Parts: sequence; C-alpha cells; structure tokens
Amino acid sequence: MSATINGLPVIGCVESVFLHTANLTLDALIDTGSTTSFLSADHIVEFDRDGSRWVRFQISSPVDATSQSQTLTLPVSNRSRAQRHGGSRSTINPSVRMKVTLGDIDLLTDFTLMNSNQLMFPVLLGRNFLKGNAIVDSSQTHIARNHDLMLSGLAMPGPSQSLIE
Repeated sequence: MSATINGLPVIGCVESVFLHTANLTLDALIDTGSTTSFLSADHIVEFDRDGSRWVRFQISSPVDATSQSQTLTLPVSNRSRAQRHGGSRSTINPSVRMKVTLGDIDLLTDFTLMNSNQLMFPVLLGRNFLKGNAIVDSSQTHIARNHDLMLSGLAMPGPSQSLIE
C-alpha cells in the first residue's frame, strides 16, 4: 500500500509514468516549480488537418536502447511559452493532451513538446498534473505503487491475453 497524506498519494521527485497514447513507460522528473508538464520529443512538425492544428513528433524510451523511435500524431491542445532555466530564451511550443498514469493516478494531461536535447528526463510533470492529485516527497524516488507497470503489461497482450473482456 502506498503512503497518502490527506487522501493524496505521496510520490517521489522521480517516478515512472505510463503514457497510454504511446503505450510507453518513461521516467518523469516531478517539478513543483513548473506550471506545465513537458514531453521530450524529436522531429516536431505542426500542420493543418481539417481546419485544426495537429502535430507529428517522435518519442523513444531511453531505457531500452534496442527500441525504435515511435511517431505520434495528435491534435494541438494549446501553445505554450517554454522558458529555459536561467530565463535566457523562450520559445512557443505545441502542447498535446495525453492520458498518463503514475501509480494510482490516471489523468488526461497537457504536455508541452520540447526537443529532446532540452530536457534531462523524457517527461517532466508540473503543477498542471500535480495540483490536487499528489504530494511530493523530494527526498524519495520511485515510491509510487507500480500500477503503471501493470498497465503496460496489459497494453501489450500476449497470445493468451485480451484487452477486451
């Protein structure tokens, strides 16, 4: 059983998260100082589809060196100004909405896409994910219940498993 305070789960400053759209588990830096969440991506290309903005981008798991990059195409949910630490440069980047699972938390979250060379972790979870959903213990890492790993096992059914019951 995972720890809770006032009914909210306690998570560490680094946790594993499951991105449902990508069917991928990645490490996430938990950043209470960031207003928004970020996703490390490559080859970010925005385009118009049926009168609305969409974005195509690639993500990959840095944990598995044998994995191929995965291309995702999603509607742009927002455009966010991303400022680098130190305040030197800011850019306007597309955001996408994806369902993410961290422990027992399942939440549809906006992620601002950032070039992979700009982030130290593949995912950064900010206050748009954390507020009212979790309490952070900055002295701990990977303490959330590994519900996300169970989900990733379900997402890729073996010969005897089925996603539909």
